[in-house]
Amino acid sequence: MEYFLIMTTELWITIGIAIIGWGWAIIQVIYKRKWQKKDALASRRYDAYFQYMRKCEEISENMRKDPQTIYNVIQEFVTKILNGNNEESNDAVIEFNQQLLDYLKRSCSLLTIINQELNSLLIIASKELLEKVVEQKNLIIDFSNEMQNCLNKINIKDSNTFQILNTIGQENRWSRLSSLNNEIITIMRKEIGVE
Repeated sequence: MEYFLIMTTELWITIGIAIIGWGWAIIQVIYKRKWQKKDALASRRYDAYFQYMRKCEEISENMRKDPQTIYNVIQEFVTKILNGNNEESNDAVIEFNQQLLDYLKRSCSLLTIINQELNSLLIIASKELLEKVVEQKNLIIDFSNEMQNCLNKINIKDSNTFQILNTIGQENRWSRLSSLNNEIITIMRKEIGVE
């Protein structure tokens, strides 16, 4: 009987150790999956954030180069005005207005590209980042719509119609877009573990 009790006790201890071992293994598997999901999300966020930042830098670079194009247009315009007669001067003004209008439209299209890049962030953004991204998208859409309305009212044959661009409330919007972009970058850095 004693031998049976010792075997039963040993058996219960063995069963207890096995159950604890299985439990520990199951807990490890669950935590490993959780960590893998967290790492995968961080990796996806890093890739998306990197793509967004790369696209913004590319657009910024294009905008820095683009003003040179406008300066060349202005130089050609002034040369035609100074060297031409009245009719050539009028044609030069119309051509200049057209090129200026095209430049403004290209500038607006760059904001549309940024807006599209923000769409990819909507999928993986945290709640905190999502609020900022949605606010930035709304500011971009608001500005683009206002700018498009103004551009539609411009007549290239009448230089005075370009005055309508003065009605766009750019200062507050650009200031908020800039600060919002900095806030977004700060949140992105925090989310991928770069403080």
